[in-house]
Amino acid sequence: MMVCLNMNNFFVNDIDKILVDIYVIGYESQGESIYIRIKTLDNQYVKDILIDCYATQYNKTLELLENLKGNENQIDYICVSHYHDDHIKEIDKIINKYSKKNTTILIPDVDREDSLTEMAKNVRNCIADRRINGRKIWGHIKKISEPQQNIFFEELEYNDKKISIEISAISPYSDITIVNSKRSIEDINQNDYAIALVIKIGQLKILCTSDIMNNTIRLLNNQGNVHYIKIPHHASIDSNKIFEKVKMSSNTICVSTNYKTSDLPNEEILKLYKEKTNDVYVTHKENSDNNYDYGIVHTRYVLELNKKEIKYSTECLKNSEKYEREEIWNV
Repeated sequence: MMVCLNMNNFFVNDIDKILVDIYVIGYESQGESIYIRIKTLDNQYVKDILIDCYATQYNKTLELLENLKGNENQIDYICVSHYHDDHIKEIDKIINKYSKKNTTILIPDVDREDSLTEMAKNVRNCIADRRINGRKIWGHIKKISEPQQNIFFEELEYNDKKISIEISAISPYSDITIVNSKRSIEDINQNDYAIALVIKIGQLKILCTSDIMNNTIRLLNNQGNVHYIKIPHHASIDSNKIFEKVKMSSNTICVSTNYKTSDLPNEEILKLYKEKTNDVYVTHKENSDNNYDYGIVHTRYVLELNKKEIKYSTECLKNSEKYEREEIWNV
């Protein structure tokens, strides 16, 4: 099934270099948010995507957006991946501030309101009513109930050079969610409705998996070579089938957030990622001696159109860290 919501050609002065910045924000106990910003070097073209939000006594996603965007008052795509509190807390503030006429808001298609928490009901109803704190929500609201290609597709053109930017949803699957709708409340798992996105910029492929679990992962098409993975479901055993659906290299960047109540990320799963790539990160390190209860993993890709290679760098901000597998030597 192919649904094309937005297909454009965008003419720019120069596209020799495209910068892609990915920020994954997580907290000590729980919470996940992802901000992706795609732009030309001269800022003539900027496209951004915000997936989920969380807050403690402060909202680090909102702070990050205010610092990075300055006077920009619109996010192009806002995705509420699924209705679990650790992915939606204060996302209404983001929508209230940054949804404008050309914003697209992606939401899961959940038909059982009785399965939601009070926080989730409030977020869902505000979006459905198109009103938050008395302010009208602008933009396009799109429910995602099946995989959809080309939710967004655009080509940047300069002389004979072209680079495409594409956003597609690879989950959820109605085969699972229809069964969910007939279950008792305690048996409904909101992760089954989770929207996983694939974002392609030229040859660069980014996989944002939300909290999809093995029952959904088994249905995915093979995703081929992936440069960046937001590790599904906080690196739980219940999402380990992802290794069968992606090809990873030693330079694939993998990032996980915490869900401490369930002892996630799982150490054994992180080791499996570390066996495949040098670049595994977590947004909160244990036994830290600093006072930060959040971390941000920031990755920048530089796409140079005249070269086949993709340059990248990753920095760990506040309490995030690169995961290093403990080596055990037999003596």
